[in-house]
Amino acid sequence: NIKTPLIQTPQTPSRNTPIEILKVAILYICCVIASAPLSAYPTIQPLFQQAGVFSNMCKHGINGCEQQKSALSALYTVGMGISFGCYFVIGVFYDRYGARIASVSGAFLGSVGIGVLSLACNFKTQTWLMYVGLPVAYLGGILNSFAIYGFIWHFPKYQAFLIGLANSSYQLSAVLGNILVWLIDDMKFDLRVSLALFSLLSLLAAVLSYFSTPSPKEFYDRAEEMVGYRSEMDDVSLLFCFKQGLKVMVANKTANLLLLFSSVSVYVYVYYWIAVLDNFMDLLLGSHNSLLIGNDFALLYAILGTVASPLAGYVFEKSGITLFWGLSLIIFMVYTAFIFIANMPVQLVCCILMIIFLSCWFTFIGKFSVYYAPPNLLGVYLGMILSLCGITQLAIGSTFPIAMLKVFGVNSLWQYFFPFIIFGSLSILCSIALEVYLLLFGTPDVPPMVE
Repeated sequence: NIKTPLIQTPQTPSRNTPIEILKVAILYICCVIASAPLSAYPTIQPLFQQAGVFSNMCKHGINGCEQQKSALSALYTVGMGISFGCYFVIGVFYDRYGARIASVSGAFLGSVGIGVLSLACNFKTQTWLMYVGLPVAYLGGILNSFAIYGFIWHFPKYQAFLIGLANSSYQLSAVLGNILVWLIDDMKFDLRVSLALFSLLSLLAAVLSYFSTPSPKEFYDRAEEMVGYRSEMDDVSLLFCFKQGLKVMVANKTANLLLLFSSVSVYVYVYYWIAVLDNFMDLLLGSHNSLLIGNDFALLYAILGTVASPLAGYVFEKSGITLFWGLSLIIFMVYTAFIFIANMPVQLVCCILMIIFLSCWFTFIGKFSVYYAPPNLLGVYLGMILSLCGITQLAIGSTFPIAMLKVFGVNSLWQYFFPFIIFGSLSILCSIALEVYLLLFGTPDVPPMVE
């Protein structure tokens, strides 16, 4: 069932029009809006704390206890884990219905999720509503940003750049987190009202997305020009798509297994660090510096990530996958070394390195998928990888912090150092193995056909 396409070299792509470039720009803005302020969770977490979210876990309902902070950190871990755990479903949805429906549905889901979070702030015990709203909002943002992939065959020479653009839309949305803080702290808006405004803004993005995203026919027409065969998704059942995804994995099993091990270990490590950032910095640098790091992280994530992701795509296209991943790995190793140093400037550098690496990693994963998956299974392939990342992170991120707290105690930095050492070492070893494979064997000229 795996075939090498008859065509071995890309065809001359159709000439791009100014309208297509304008549509990409409009869609990019819509993706930023639909992702909402939740990508800046370390910045807005104190806002939920001030609003009394999970204050029922504190003695006498007083805000600021460790149990409340841990619950809010766990909320982020579960929210990200569930949303990335559902990435396979998102990928199937994208492959079956196309970028246009994905963009509209994603913005709508983002609006609903933020609306639920706004509603949750009206109650004293909001646990179940928070655990509904945050994953739904994250799912919406991911699905909407996926829509930019609808243009990758319109601009075949700039695929990695477009993938970086899709990633940066989520990172730029972190600016909305700073706007949310400004609305509440300076403009004295209520958190519930502010979240409701963002919910309405996401609805507007849903409307604009419809008119700026390619149809499935347009996507497959352009893909056929480049890969030499036409492949469309005609069955939306999850079991069928999973089987097709496994066929793609088997076609290049060594490369795909190495990618899976590297991706899962890297994802768990980086997002574990993000989830515990506030509490970790409290112990490492003190509560005042911890707040500064949280605010700086959101701002850096938004500004630096917005630039770094498209730039990573550009560097990828110029350098090739092997050199690009080698450079990314060096950044990752330096970040891992700096993470343990109790110094404010060093931790800011650590944040910068992590943001740059994350931009490179998402670009690498997206472009790797274009190399190894046929156009009609791009979403399925990428979804399988990121779903495994999300499920693993959900399992580890929701249990490890509590276990480490019990083993090492509330005031011990080793409750954070120990998992950082384990996950960091595993990530580096798996990523080096993937780099060696790419050095020895390279990548396919065109994706395999799957029947």
